[in-house]
Amino acid sequence: MRFGSYLTWILQEIDFCDDACLAQSWPQRKTLLFFRGRLKRNAGGKIRSKLVAVLQNNSDVIIEEGSIGEAGKVATQNGMRSSVFCLSPAGDTPSSARLFDAIVSGCIPVLVSDELELPFEGILDYRKVALFVSSVDAIQPGWLLDHLRHISPKEVKGMRSNLAKFSKHFQYSSPAQPLGPEDLTWRMMAGKLSAIKMHIRRSQRVVNGSRSLCTCECRYPNSTKH
Repeated sequence: MRFGSYLTWILQEIDFCDDACLAQSWPQRKTLLFFRGRLKRNAGGKIRSKLVAVLQNNSDVIIEEGSIGEAGKVATQNGMRSSVFCLSPAGDTPSSARLFDAIVSGCIPVLVSDELELPFEGILDYRKVALFVSSVDAIQPGWLLDHLRHISPKEVKGMRSNLAKFSKHFQYSSPAQPLGPEDLTWRMMAGKLSAIKMHIRRSQRVVNGSRSLCTCECRYPNSTKH
């Protein structure tokens, strides 16, 4: 569990869309699915080119090559605020700021990744605000768009409402607020420390000579001893 990475992941790159912004943008969301970013990536991000192939040439889908700088930020922000769903495919890293950009934009994230790591997942239930799709299903011609088009307006409305509530978990503030990113980070750290203490105590509770004592290290068979 990498708390430093959590803090990096949840620093969204676009502006927060507050309640007034969300209320104004929802009737104007005419795009079904939006993605703006690198269309070709290495390693786990290779699925992007396959997604482009099955999603392109649909009038209610926007798939664009991204760009850096202020112009790129504005284009992404406008695209997310005018879309119902925002595609969040696997990249070169376990997570991406794109997910949090979508959340604070009121755009329902569609996560296509089989190994995605999400911050605070032990506390937050991302199923309330995002759709999780396996890579195998997502690259089947027509499958993803057909699935999105058959989601009921009631379900979409419910997820949008949850997005407005969920955004607070990724907004830094001073002073820190309950269930804000600072608070959640400390909660996750406390949980991790409790787990470590539990493993240590379990390793110490057996009397000497009864059996080989186990330390925290032996619980991780992939660890390398130097």
